[in-house]
Amino acid sequence: MLKGIFPALTTPFSADGLKVELDKIKPLCDSLIKDGVHGFFVCGTTGEGPCLSASEKISVLKTAVSAADGRAKILAQVGTGDLPGTIEVISQVRDIGVDAVSLLQPWFFTCDSDAQYNYISYIAESLDGFPMYLYNLPGLTRNNLETATVDKLRKNFPNILGLKESGDPEMIERWAPYQSDNFEVICGNDTQMLKTLRNGGQAVVASCANVLPQTFCGLLKAVRESDWETADRHQDTINRFVDVIIGPNAIAYIKACLSLKGLDAGSVRPPIRNLSDNEKKELEESLKGIDIK
Repeated sequence: MLKGIFPALTTPFSADGLKVELDKIKPLCDSLIKDGVHGFFVCGTTGEGPCLSASEKISVLKTAVSAADGRAKILAQVGTGDLPGTIEVISQVRDIGVDAVSLLQPWFFTCDSDAQYNYISYIAESLDGFPMYLYNLPGLTRNNLETATVDKLRKNFPNILGLKESGDPEMIERWAPYQSDNFEVICGNDTQMLKTLRNGGQAVVASCANVLPQTFCGLLKAVRESDWETADRHQDTINRFVDVIIGPNAIAYIKACLSLKGLDAGSVRPPIRNLSDNEKKELEESLKGIDIK
């Protein structure tokens, strides 16, 4: 089972967004590992995974595994916009050396529960026992993972070890009864970290952990020590940071914050856009009172 803080690793692109700049991944990983994180969620939403081709995903995953070099676990989001591409990625996960895979719900097309089950079960079976985590992000995919679907999947595929929930608070809370030694509920909503850990969660995948790794690790430590005052303080810092970056251009804001910390996370890939100079100045002003160092 996965435990600890897993930043949703950003993917660095060239200025025009056409190329992945793989050489920038290791410095990002090194800095985050130094600050205490336990692993990386790679090629997810913050990593602009839906904008990556299968071959690009494979290259990014290989680079992240090499950069982690056994110091941190790698949870790989393998879903692409096409089934053959997804199969291409999962056919190599063992050779790449990731610790587990995560599969984002189908996106763009609205799928009923049967279609979702058929899709997920096809991937789960193709993995031939390799550890798998579901990934629910209904706000972007428009396809919500229902409890009945999860029950059926768990019954038929023991390699499905848990799920990452990135929906609203009510969606995260509904999985609390599922948390066990055999099924792990991973918090994928930064503002709900403390609540999820209180409900027995052990792992957090967080976009903002790219910028605030020490805060996230400090919150986890405080929970483990039942230091609720410190935990509340760290969650408040995270919530204030989320308020600064939340919106349609959040990934660009995260990369701009990393730049302020002296880390080159590259550009975003269109249709996402980089921040304007005025937006960068406004960001610096908004960050006053939030220690991102």
